[in-house]
Amino acid sequence: MSGRAWKISFLVLVGGFAAAVGFLAASGSGDKPGGQISTVPGFSPKGDGMLSQSVIRLRPSADSGLYICAEDFADSPDDLRHEFANGPIVVPVGTVFDWGGHMFNGPGDPEDHAHMGKAGREDGRNWPGIPVEDENRRNALRSTDLRPDHPEAGAITTQKATLTVGRRCMFVSARPIISKEWKWSQSSLNGDASIFYQVYGVVRNNRIDTSFDREKLAFKWAAQTGSINAEVEGKIGDAYSLPPDHE
Repeated sequence: MSGRAWKISFLVLVGGFAAAVGFLAASGSGDKPGGQISTVPGFSPKGDGMLSQSVIRLRPSADSGLYICAEDFADSPDDLRHEFANGPIVVPVGTVFDWGGHMFNGPGDPEDHAHMGKAGREDGRNWPGIPVEDENRRNALRSTDLRPDHPEAGAITTQKATLTVGRRCMFVSARPIISKEWKWSQSSLNGDASIFYQVYGVVRNNRIDTSFDREKLAFKWAAQTGSINAEVEGKIGDAYSLPPDHE
């Protein structure tokens, strides 16, 4: 993964885990001092369906907001080139992210395409690169996500994010968004490394546009193809209430 201004995330092999933790702890958080190290769980005896490596994250401990990522097309060089063919992806203030469900490889690759096999496999497996028991847990979580009673949660950015080939993710401030019409009811959101939010629309003048037709080309293409996702960090409150369309 690439370097980031607000926090650094990368995968480490089990053999080098201790050395990597020591290096990060000593090096600080880049733009801000006083960072803290946290880990996203890997495969464990309980089995959480995450990656076998732990993800080391260094970020300022006081920050709460959205960690926004452009899709990581590591397995598709053509898609990677197209993603930034129109320049940096500028995610504007007022961008809305909707609850997307469980993620299995971070907001840059929530579906874990890195471990997916080719469609039409005879064994029917989606992720042949992980143990069968963990794939079964992922499939169960996906089924739960499709239920109509999933969380009615959304967030809206209060800072812009500029994503580039060299910095594919960025941390920005955000607020929960609530709306009866759009079915967002949670006035506070807690960080959860297993849940992602998908780009949904942009609010301007208290109206939401879900077409992205008026946005700059790089962001428009990425948003319309579902290539921008986010993770809530910390706890965000001070919800923004979106007025009904008829007002």
